[in-house]
Amino acid sequence: MRHHSLKNKKICVISTFGHNGIDWLHSLIDSHPDVLIMPGFSFYRTIDKIQTILNVKSLSKLSSELLASTFVKLFFEDPGYQVVRRKFINNKDERDRFKDSLMHYLSVSEADCIDRRLFFGLHFSFAEVKRIDLDCIKVIVIQEHVPWHSMKYKKIFNPYFVFMMRDPRAALIGSWIRLKSANV
Repeated sequence: MRHHSLKNKKICVISTFGHNGIDWLHSLIDSHPDVLIMPGFSFYRTIDKIQTILNVKSLSKLSSELLASTFVKLFFEDPGYQVVRRKFINNKDERDRFKDSLMHYLSVSEADCIDRRLFFGLHFSFAEVKRIDLDCIKVIVIQEHVPWHSMKYKKIFNPYFVFMMRDPRAALIGSWIRLKSANV
C-alpha cells in the first residue's frame, strides 16, 4: 500500500452555511480525474460525531484498531451515510478493505497530528477501496458543511477555500423545506 504521495497533494475545502449548493458543486467536481473527493463527507463534523460515539474529547490516544472500526461502522451502518450522496462503502468486502487500509495508514503514518493522520488515512482508504491511482491525483477536495471548522483546516492543512453563498432567503427556505420533510 502506497500512501506517501497523499501528504504532498493540494487540499481544497468547499464550505458554506445552510443550503447553498455545495452538494451541487461536489457533483460537478466528482468525476474529474485529477481530484480525489469522497462522497458528501464533512471531515470535522464526522470527527465530532466519532468523539461523541466514543465519549472522548480527543482521538489522539486511541488505537488504530478502535479508530478504524468506529469510522467503518459509522460509514457502513449509520443511516446518514446510506443516502446516495454519502454512501461509498457498498458491501462487506469494501468495508473490510477500507478498515484494513485505514488501520495500515494510521499505524505507519509519521504525522504528529491526529487530524492529519485521519484526514489522509480516510482519503487513502477511500482511494484503495475505489481503486483510485493516487499518483494521478493533484488535489484533494473536501466539503465541510459548516464554515466554523475553517480555522482548523487553515492551521493544519493550509488549504485553498471555496465558500459557497447565495441569496440567504433561498438558503433558509431550502433548510426549512428539508426540516419540514424530515419531521413528517
